[in-house]
Order: sequence, then structure tokens, then C-alpha cells
Amino acid sequence: MSHLVLVIGSGGREHAICWKLSQSPKIAKIYALPGSHGIQQVDKCLNLDAQTLDPKDFEAIAKWSKENQISLVVVGPEDPLALGLGDVLQNHGIACFGPGKQGAQIEADKKWAKDFMLRHGIPTARYESFTDTEKAKAFIKSAPYPALVVKAAGLAAGKGVVVAANVDEACQAVDEILGQLKYGQAGSTLVVEELIEGEEVSVLAFTDGKGVRDHKRLGNGDTGPNTGGMGAYCPCPLISQPALELVQNAVLERAVQGLVKERITYQGVLYAGLMLTRDGPRVILPLLETDLFEVMQACCTGQLDKVPLQWRNGVSAVGVILASAGYPETSTKGCLIAGLPAANSPTQLVFHSGLAVNAKKEALTNGGRVLIAIALDGSLKEAAAKATKLAGSITFSGSGAQYRTDIAQKAIKIATAGSPGLSYKDSGVDIDAGDALVQRIKPLSRGTQRPGVLGGLGGFGGLFRIKELNYQEPATQGVGAKIHLALEHELYENVGYDLFALAANDLLELGAEPVAFLDYIACGKLHVPLAAQLVKGMADGCRDARCALVGGETAEMPSLYAPGQHDMAGYCVGIVEQSRILPRFDLYQPGDLLVGLPSSGLHCAGFNEILTQLAALKLLPHLQKGDEIKAVSHVTHGLLNDVLRLLPEGYETTLDFGAVPVPKIFGWLSGKLKLSAQALLERHNCGIGMVLILPQSRAKVLGVLQRRSKTSGSPVQVRNFVEQLQKVASPFGGLGERELPEELKELSSKLSVAPPREDHYEDPILILGTDGVGTKLKIAQQTNRNASVGIDLVAMCVNDILCNGAEPLSFSSYYACGHWQEELAKEVLSGVQEASHSAALPLLYGPQVYDLAGFALGIAERSGILPLLDEIQPGDVLIGLPSSGVHSNGFSLVHAVLKRVGLGLDDKAPFSEKTLGEELLVPTKIYVQALSSLLSRGNHGIKALAHITGGGLSENIPRVLRKDLAVRLDANKYQLPPVFAWLASAGNISSTELQRTYNCGLGMILVVAPTEVEAVLKELRYAQRAAVVGEVIARKDTKKPQVLVQNFEASLARTQKMLSLPRKRVAVLISGTGSNLQALIEASRDSAQGVHAEIVLVISNKPAVLGLERATRAGVPSLVISHKDFASREVYDAELTRNLKAARVDLVCLAGFMRVLSAPFVREWRGRLINIHPSLLPKYPGLHVQRQALEAGEKESGCTVHFVDEGVDTGAILVQAAVPILPDDDEDSLTQRIHKAEHWAFPRALALLASGAVRLGPDGSQ
Repeated sequence: MSHLVLVIGSGGREHAICWKLSQSPKIAKIYALPGSHGIQQVDKCLNLDAQTLDPKDFEAIAKWSKENQISLVVVGPEDPLALGLGDVLQNHGIACFGPGKQGAQIEADKKWAKDFMLRHGIPTARYESFTDTEKAKAFIKSAPYPALVVKAAGLAAGKGVVVAANVDEACQAVDEILGQLKYGQAGSTLVVEELIEGEEVSVLAFTDGKGVRDHKRLGNGDTGPNTGGMGAYCPCPLISQPALELVQNAVLERAVQGLVKERITYQGVLYAGLMLTRDGPRVILPLLETDLFEVMQACCTGQLDKVPLQWRNGVSAVGVILASAGYPETSTKGCLIAGLPAANSPTQLVFHSGLAVNAKKEALTNGGRVLIAIALDGSLKEAAAKATKLAGSITFSGSGAQYRTDIAQKAIKIATAGSPGLSYKDSGVDIDAGDALVQRIKPLSRGTQRPGVLGGLGGFGGLFRIKELNYQEPATQGVGAKIHLALEHELYENVGYDLFALAANDLLELGAEPVAFLDYIACGKLHVPLAAQLVKGMADGCRDARCALVGGETAEMPSLYAPGQHDMAGYCVGIVEQSRILPRFDLYQPGDLLVGLPSSGLHCAGFNEILTQLAALKLLPHLQKGDEIKAVSHVTHGLLNDVLRLLPEGYETTLDFGAVPVPKIFGWLSGKLKLSAQALLERHNCGIGMVLILPQSRAKVLGVLQRRSKTSGSPVQVRNFVEQLQKVASPFGGLGERELPEELKELSSKLSVAPPREDHYEDPILILGTDGVGTKLKIAQQTNRNASVGIDLVAMCVNDILCNGAEPLSFSSYYACGHWQEELAKEVLSGVQEASHSAALPLLYGPQVYDLAGFALGIAERSGILPLLDEIQPGDVLIGLPSSGVHSNGFSLVHAVLKRVGLGLDDKAPFSEKTLGEELLVPTKIYVQALSSLLSRGNHGIKALAHITGGGLSENIPRVLRKDLAVRLDANKYQLPPVFAWLASAGNISSTELQRTYNCGLGMILVVAPTEVEAVLKELRYAQRAAVVGEVIARKDTKKPQVLVQNFEASLARTQKMLSLPRKRVAVLISGTGSNLQALIEASRDSAQGVHAEIVLVISNKPAVLGLERATRAGVPSLVISHKDFASREVYDAELTRNLKAARVDLVCLAGFMRVLSAPFVREWRGRLINIHPSLLPKYPGLHVQRQALEAGEKESGCTVHFVDEGVDTGAILVQAAVPILPDDDEDSLTQRIHKAEHWAFPRALALLASGAVRLGPDGSQ
């Protein structure tokens, strides 16, 4: 039989019910009164408009149902049930799913419901009811329990409940609900209830143990005003089976028995707690496999026991409510909705609660709670992530949508509490293995030492003394895909030797003696014995060339490299007399000879085809004799390419292989791969490892230098090569015609000579550093945002050498990729400042994938070398420079966390307004400019610098400490960036692991003598947000850690709690340039600063001021409200308040707002209104304060951020920043320096206020 059903209502609950009923084969048509746009789209559904049937005329509804043979009426909203619709339908013999008027009192009258529970022994919170405000407030103040839950007894659309934080808030709620009848007659009777801590869980009376938890608070973490519900999920692990049985026995069964005793008929759904939740049905219905029509019919006929309820097993559903701006206090209607899915799917649903359509069929907001976005998945965590992502993809025009990002997170935490937290090792990076490798290769490094080397491995940089020598020349070269073939054949030492030889041979082109070498090894999994063999090969090469192996970097990157995959890059520094720098083009003469030194095989260029080895260096003694050799070219890019580099304009040559034999290996290569002679000449050395330009002699020559006779064609010609090659290729099938794709690219010059620096260095020390960007590269590649990683690369290297007191001199980068894309490479290298080579490695890298390594060369006076290990003593002070976020370490763990929580890089970051990709790609902070001025001064008082890089706080600070010392940090003295709080929470990462992996907010640590702390802070406090963060202490037990971080857990918990709160909406009032406005905007958008607020409105009382332009550039809405247009201050300020409330502003900052505010305005915004004043209050309130300070002979001025009260600059102080008055200061110079202090102080004060760390007390104190 085909049934007809009538559903009363138009909200999301009714949309979900219609959607589920439409799946019943027993239903032919579903009528909805009045229905909605969403319901109309559901199969079998038809809306009834008011002209057809009045939703408020119950008799008419009953009559229409009779006439149209309606089998079942389902009543969704509470109001019609409370007014008796169920009784009217039952009196006419129409089945109604929903209670009569008496039964509906359970939801409609909270006082009646509480009394009912008391009568029948159903557990409930203690309470009292009131109709008098004074009696209610007196009870709240004197109750023997925390009477902080204030409820309107009647129906208030889910908004008539206030869960107060304290007595004052509860009393305020009484005044609003009962005194002012904020919710109309629903609040004429008030229930004041005991606050019970715990989780709110809704249990359906007819379930077999399925639960729905109803998220009713507006903000993340169950904060903010109470609402009709902001989301739900099921099943719910928060309630155990024994607890469910207790609910059934002590609540549900007693409730049913009580209803029977009181002769109340209740047909429908009864919930534990006797509350009909609003979001529960929407989320649970997708999991119901039983025909909902059969269940509802059985409820109405008393035959529910005959209908077995079946639920989908192994599936979770999560729903996230999208509410309009202003909800729950108001609702914003008419905002255009974009991003709605075209249709619901089996795993993704959107139900409409407050949505309308205009004449253009565009969706508009039409209420407080507008939509619910639901996702289904086998994992609750994945369902929550997908529902949140779906909600985030839907936007409302104007002030936007509100939705929570933490639905189901408590349940997910409980579900994963038993599982171990993530660690860096879990993500594939083993710090202990890295430490073991360092210990293993230290003897290899010591074996290469030569005069000039200072220190050893383990520091931030390698040091080399160059006293009395003027120039040094860095060179970098990648080893190409040879490493892949070498690993297959276990030729580890050979390839390490090759890496050194390539870089050192490049130096010979400049006539330079190699003196110091750094290596960079990247791998998927660090195998210590294998890596040690690679380093041994490098050390062997260094010993042969009398070059010191002074340091290196090993990067374990499991998400970029597979286990067993490696790549390497090397960096060699050479020294040469200025008069002997090659090439000497000025000495060239026609008839000079090109002499070829034989290669040992293919060398490393072109090693995507084959593997061989490289001979040791023998040329250096000849170079050091003077003018015997005019130029050298190391053949690594193909013979033709490298000979061409020897020829200045106006010269040409012909390479003659008539007397130069071609090694057989090139015949084999040509025959097997069918390569042409031209391909070999362009890509391989063809048996020539180096080409020299010599004066005429009797040497066997490769070619003769000639003046160029024509401008067209190549200046390098070749003869007799094809003939020679044919002979050696014939046993292998003869010559081929195959050409090879271009494999090597050069974005700028191969080598560069460092400028002379001897003019101000008496005993210069070269400082070398190398690093990479790690798996942060993967985020750049996946988001196609590659511009900033070049900055990261430079930062990681120069920050390291800065720790040795170096002034950066030059930088070189290594860029390796699978497929050359010039625009991508230019984007990546835009942040890199010196020449780089880019080697394409098809065997290692796929398209769009690349790796980076950087090498920095710095210079410092020997007397300025850091750390001063012997001078560091207990009592020395630690000054911290803040990081910009994660920087470039620990990203393998970041990837593991993202995988665990199911978030993508394009998803909104849970700790900011940006996407995760944008946040995680914030560049590493470079500290050179911040510290170079200080380090250049004598007696600066800085004893050590520690760059907090891989290994975090725990591993990097000890690099500048003796074994008898430790440090004690205080986490309360610096800001923990919210990204780390989120990582800790999402990945269940322990505090110890967090400190061992990440910088935790401190990018650079300075160890400073106590007497110099103020002088250092004078330079760094305001410009760099530096702060004293700890001290050096004696280490009595050498088995204990050298880094102790106090209050870290408290700081972590505080930041995590802040993230659970809604971001404060801030308005800034200005009259002029708005420099402080700019500081507030920048700080609020820099998540690392922890300013949990957003600037949503700028108001100026003057048109066309610079501050308005700043707001426009930042995309912040702005208004000009001129005081000249209003009759009085009070009227003007009332207009300000109206606009502030319309923008839902929480806090107001006065930033150069040149108006005296009226008393009503100040009272309205009490505790939420702050100002910045350019003096150290209480001194010099009012105007012209710098003039007053100078005239009074003050030694110090500054600025103060304070709450605004009705006096002149008399409000409670939040933050002060002192600025010394210099002897030659005038008003302008002093004002400019105070501005810098203001740009530090104002954001700091806003951060404190927005996070709730400070608030204005009842007595006006802070």
C-alpha cells in the first residue's frame, strides 16, 4: 500500500526527516507544511504554501489530512506540539508522530519538566524556579551549590539558556531573561539550575545503545553563548554500555512510567535528559537502516517492540551547523550562500534550517542556524574532518558564516587516548641515528685536518683561518643520479670521493687550492653504516687534496625519498692569490694550445646512463707556479659546453681527435644506447677530464687557439671524433643517431669570486654552513607555492653561521629535480641570492618534485668567533628571539599529524584564519640583520648564539654549552605559537618530544652577560620582540638534560584553551596615519604572535587619511563617521556604538583617535575599550607629552596601553614600554622612537586581552 505523509515544519530536522522518509518504498508522497527549498528538492516531497493550508490552523490541518487520506503526520517543531496540534490530530483519528500538549511540556516548560523529574525520582541537577528577579539573584548568590545555569522556562528557540562563568554573569542573565524579557513570555518564569561539569550526551529512547552528543555552545571547546545546537556526531564513545543501561533504567523507563502514571500520552521520540535535541535527528537518521516510516507507525500504534531497529555498523556521522553572523543574539538574513553541493550523496549531506531563495533562485540566509553539513565515514575522525571541510567550503556573503571546527574532537581524543602519541621517530626521522652518525664520522673528519682548521664537527658551522690570504672561492656541484647506481652496486666510498672531486676540480678552474669541504646528504631512511661509508669516501678525497672536511648536514626525509634512496651535494672552499685567479683571458694569444687531460671514464655528468669512477687531483702544483697555465676547464657538462667556457669573444678552436684516442667505454655507450657522436660531445667528457690553455709547446694537443674568422656557427669545431668513435663503437653495434634531452641547467654564472674583505679584518676566519629545507618542500610542491622555500634555504644556512659570529659573505644553492621546469626553478630560487646549479635527476625525482641544499660562506674576526665556551657561567641570561612558526624542521612529523587528523593543506588551519598550507609555508626567520649590528661592536656581551633548528630546544642549546652547564627556560616569558599547541593536541605529541623536535617559539637564543642584558634588549626588544626567557645554571648531574623548560605544560594548555575560544572581533578607531593600526593588523595575521583576534572594522572621524588606505590595502572594512555631522558627542558616540554592534565587535582599540569619548560610550564598552598613550602613565596624561618630558629633564619616556575609563588617561594599565631619552633628542626624534615601542606594546596588549589573560576587574583594576 502506498502511503501519504504530512511533515510539519521547515527546518533542518524536517529536511532530514523528509529525506529519510522518502527512502521508504511504502510512501508515495510526502507533503511538507510549509516546507523549504531544500525539502522541495527531495524525491517524493511537495511543499504546501500558506494559501493551501495555514500551519497555525490545527483544525484545518486535521481536516485537510482527513480529506487527503494522510496516513501519518510528523510534527517536527516544538511550538505546534506545545500548542496542542498532536491532540487535535489524535481527536480526529489521525496518527501523529509527536506528543500531545501535556507530553510536550517536557520540552515546552522547563519548570514543569524539572518538577516532573523530581516527582518521579529521575536524576536531575538541583534547581529553583522564580518569577522575581531579585529573589532569583539572591538565590544565585547564596545557593549551597554553583547556581550558574539560568534558563527561560518556556520555548526560546534553543537560545534561552545561559551557562554562566560566575555569579555576576548569572545575575546579568536573570536581568536579561526575566527582567527585560529578552525572550518574551518564554522567560516570564525562570529556572536557576546547578552547574554540573561533564559531557552532554543525548540518548534516544528507542535505540539499542546508539548515542548522539549535542554540541550547543557557539564556539570551539564548548565556549561562547548557548545555542540551539552547533553540531552533533554519532555513535558516541563518551557514554559506556553500563552508563547506557543506567540511563535506560533510571531515566527513560522512569520517565515513561511517570507519564503513564500521570495519564499523559507520549508518542514519538523521548531523549535522556528529557530534551528533544535539535541536531540529533539530522545526524543519526543517515545511520538508520530500518524504514523510518515503519518505526514512526509503530510508535503511533504501540507496536514498537515488533519493529527491529537496524543501524549501519562501522559508520560514523558528524554534522556541523553553519550559523549566520550575529547568532544566537540576532540573525543575518539575505546573505548570498555560495558553495552548496549540487546534490546530496551517500556520504555527504547538507540539510537546510534557515535558507531561502530569491527570484534568481539564489540561496540566501534566512535565520540563525542556516545549514547543517553532514559527512559519513568509517572513521569518526575522518567523518569529522570531512564535515568540517564541507562546512568550510560553503560561504555566506557579508559578515560570513559561523561554524565550529571541533565537533567530535572530545570523542576522538577519548578514542585515541589509549594509543601512543606521535613522535619524530614515528614519522621516519631518527634523531638518535643522526647523533650516532656524527660520533662515527668525527674521526674521519679529524683525519683530514690541516693548518687553518678551527674546532671540529658538532657546531653550527665549520671554521677555517685565512690569515694573510686575500680571497677564497666557493664552488658547489651535485653528484647527479650516479648516487642511485652506486648504491645498487654498493660503491658507497667511491661516490663520496666523486662528490668531493667534482667540487674541488671546479675550484681548479680558478687556480684555487681546496682548503675546506662541506657535504649534504639527503635520504629516505638514515642507515648509519652506509652514510659513514659515503663520508669516508669524501674524507679520502679530502686527504688526497689536503683539504679539510669541516662539517656537513644529513637530512632524513621519508616523504621525499623512499628507503634506500639518497642524494648528495658538496661545497668546497678554496684560496688563491688575487694575481693568480684564472682564467687569464688577458694573456691569451693565437696559437695557444688546448691540452686535454684524460678522464678516468664518464665521471659524474651524464650518469643517468652509466657509472664509473674519478681519479685524484694532480694539477694544483702546476697552477701554483704562476703563468704556466692560462685557463682550466673541468669537463662536467659535456666536452663542447666546457670548452666553450674557455673561449672569450673573438676566439675559436677546432678539437682534433686525430691523435687523441677515444676510450672504449664511449664506443660501448654509443652502441648500446644508439647515441650520436654529437650527443656524446654535448653530454660527456669523451675521454677528456680537463682542458688546459697553455702557451705553445711540444705537448700533445687537443686543439689550437685562433682568432675567430666568422661570427656565425659555433666557435668550437670538432674533427676526427666520429672516425675514432666508429672504431670503438663497432663491436657494440656501431654509432647511433639518438640525441639526449637537456639535463643540466644553469641560472647564472658557475662560479664567483668573493669580494676582498681584508680592509677591516686583521685575522679573518672563514665560516661554512650547509642545510636544506627538509620535507617542508613537499608542502610547497603540493600547494604549488614554491617562492618561499628559497628564503628558508638561505635562512637555515646563514642563521647557522651567524651562531659563530659570521658576517655572511656568499651563498650557493643546489637544486635537483626530475624534470626541468624553468619557471618553477626561478620561483624556488627567487629567495636565493647567489649562483646555483640545477641538476636534473630522473632516477630520483618525479615531475614537480625537487630537493634543495644550501651552502653559506661567512667571515668573522678571530676575536669575534662564537661561542665563548670558557666564558659562559651560571647566572648568564638567555634572551630569546621569536620564531615565525615551524621554520624548516620537524615537517615529517607535521605530515604524520596531518595524516592522523585527516586534514589537507588547502583546509583552514585550526589555529588561524589562513589555510594549513599558507601557515606551514611561512618562511624561516633570518636573524642576520637583527644581530649583525650588535655583533660588529666590541664588548657586545653576547657569549653564544644557538639557532633552534633540527633537534629543537633540547638538542641545539647544548651545542653552545660546556658539559658542566645547563639552562633553565621559562615558557611563561615567551609566546608559544599556536601551531605547536595544535600539533601537540592533534598528534598527541608529548611536551618532551615537542621540545626535542621544534623551536617552540624561539628561533634564536642569545647567551648574554647579566651586565649587558639591558643594552642588548635596547636593540632587540621592540624591533625583534626579544625577551629574557631564562638563565644558565650549573649542571650538577651530567646524566640529566641540559635544557629544562619550566611552565611548558601550563603554556601549552593555555594556548590550547585559547584556540578553543572564538577569535575576538576588533574594531580600530583612528584619525590619522594609522601606523598603530598597521601594527595591529600585521600582528593579528601573524599566528606565531598568538594574537587571538581579527581586525574586522576601521572607523575614522576624518576622511582621506592614510589609515583608511592601510585598511583598504589589508582588506579590512572601513567607515568614515565624521563628528561634524552630529549635534553632540553623545549622539556621535551612539552612532559609533551602532556600527560597532552591527559588525559584532568584541573589542575596540583607539589608535590615534583624536576624540574625547562620552561617558555612555565608555560605560557601554567598559573592559573592552583600550587606548595607547605616548608616555609612561600616570606621568604626562593628555597632549604634548614629549614636550613636557623633555622640558622636565626626564631620562625616560615611552608608551602605555590602558583600559579607557571616564577620566583622561586614567584607566588600568595593560602594557608599558620604556624608551630612553637621548641627550640630543627633540620632540620629533623621541616621538619616532616611541612609535617603534608602540608597535610592540599595542599588539602585545591586544593579545593579552583577546586571550583572556587580563581583564578589567569590578573595581577598575587590571
